[in-house]
Amino acid sequence: MATKVLRSAIVVVVILTAWAIGHLQAQSPTVDSWEIQIVAPTGRTTIRCVKGCEGWDKPETWFECRGGGTCPGSIGQHGLIIHH
Repeated sequence: MATKVLRSAIVVVVILTAWAIGHLQAQSPTVDSWEIQIVAPTGRTTIRCVKGCEGWDKPETWFECRGGGTCPGSIGQHGLIIHH
């Protein structure tokens, strides 16, 4: 009898633990952790980190496309523009 009670208790603990883990994983953050503002008129494109900028060398940077067309780039972990 004690073995059945112990097994039942273990099953209940495992089910509750699995439910708790699943519930925590399903929750999404209610607030954005970072925000980047991009101003891209003709010529100079300005990129400004508004929120979550810890570790950025500069919270604002810019680049210009010369000669028409597009000039792709990306933002690195320190807020730098890396032209491709």
